[in-house]
Amino acid sequence: MEYGERLEDTLKREFKEDAGLEVISYRFLKNFDQEFFEYPNGDKTQVLTPFYLIEKVADKEVDFDKEETSETAFFDFDDLPEIHFDSHKKILAYLKTLL
Repeated sequence: MEYGERLEDTLKREFKEDAGLEVISYRFLKNFDQEFFEYPNGDKTQVLTPFYLIEKVADKEVDFDKEETSETAFFDFDDLPEIHFDSHKKILAYLKTLL
C-alpha cells in the first residue's frame, strides 16, 4: 500500500501490476487481523489482510509487470498448488466455508 492510498485503490493497482488484470467490481469479505510478528530488535507488528472477492475484471489481454511478477496462472479451486504461508491457508479455509 502506498502512503495515502485508499485500500480499494491498492487492490486495483496491485491486481494490475501483479496479475495484469483490471478490476471492475469487487466485494469486501473479511479482514484477517490476528497475525503478529516480532522483529529481532523486539519491535512488534500486527498484519492486516483485507480479503476481497473479485467479481469482474476487464475483458482484455492479461499484461502484467514482468519486473514484479514472473508468471501468472489460473487454477481450479480443487486443484491449487501447494500453499506455503499459514496466513494464506487460513484465508483459503475461510473461502471454502463460503462455497
